[in-house]
Amino acid sequence: MNKNFLKMVKYASEAGLFTLVSTNANLMPEAEDIVRSGLDSMIVSFDGTTQETYNKYRVNGDLSKLKANIKKLVAAKKKLVSKTPLIRQQFLVMKHNEQEIEEMKVLAKQLQVDHLEFKTAQIYQKSDVAEFLPDNPRYRRYKVSADDNFELKFGIKNRCSRLWTKPVINWNGEVAVCCFDKDIKFRVGNILQQPFSRIWQNRAYQSMRSNVLRQREKIAICRNCGEGVKLRIKKVAKK
Repeated sequence: MNKNFLKMVKYASEAGLFTLVSTNANLMPEAEDIVRSGLDSMIVSFDGTTQETYNKYRVNGDLSKLKANIKKLVAAKKKLVSKTPLIRQQFLVMKHNEQEIEEMKVLAKQLQVDHLEFKTAQIYQKSDVAEFLPDNPRYRRYKVSADDNFELKFGIKNRCSRLWTKPVINWNGEVAVCCFDKDIKFRVGNILQQPFSRIWQNRAYQSMRSNVLRQREKIAICRNCGEGVKLRIKKVAKK
């Protein structure tokens, strides 16, 4: 949707930065332009082998368009003799699609993607337990009580690499402490108002880091964070 997306990728790539995008691949630039941009890796959300299953979570998504775009990208990589972008087909395992795991393996092979990754789903409220969590506990990142309260299987430790390595800069310049702060509840600054170097070391950012190291379990976004949790169930190389 961002008309400058490939320019941004090319700029970062030429500066020696690793570039990765996560997409539903329903809307994509021309396949050959993507390859020429220097994009290193692409995670493609592929959460169903039928339109009905896929649409359950990717509402109003078009599975046939997704498949067609992946085929075009694979063909463009071959034509331009490029190993990138690495195409990582990602399948979120949920209640309505857990029976399609084997079918997804076949589909990934047919599409000739580089990797197929099965990942546990994140949920946000008690009603999500019945609607989205798989019946097989192996495919869950949560333990669930009889009354559908849920918490991460492995607890919450007072540590987090994201606060020191993975800042998020949103479209409007707002800096989020990490990708799990989707609504920017912990405001630390805006790069349109001050340099990122100042924001990175300001009082608000340092306070968040300090709180995580002392009492991470008391911070709402941290209680449902994937940091320190094994999110990927299995990774299958297709080549």
